[in-house]
Amino acid sequence: MIRSDDAFLLRFLHAKKCNLDKALKCLQNYHKIRHEMPEVFTKVNHPNLLKNVIASGVLHIGVKQLKNGARVVIYRTGLIPSDASILHIWLLCQRLDCSQKSTSC
Repeated sequence: MIRSDDAFLLRFLHAKKCNLDKALKCLQNYHKIRHEMPEVFTKVNHPNLLKNVIASGVLHIGVKQLKNGARVVIYRTGLIPSDASILHIWLLCQRLDCSQKSTSC
């Protein structure tokens, strides 16, 4: 299933500073990786499979936003469990932070 809701698509647009061509390329790359590495997304879509990652303390997301709306994220890569990857951590971070309201372009 391909998501096409506004909040999801806006994440790509914001990531590329509202440049439509770059946002489209980023979205295409996302779907390419999703197709090539389904096992990574399976774990992220079922957070109970990543309980050990969450408990490991590998990811810290700042509680307060900066003036520009960004958050400070700290990855402690030395603590990544052997059954996870940095891609799991990054995707998990995206899932945790996507509930935040975003600004429009």
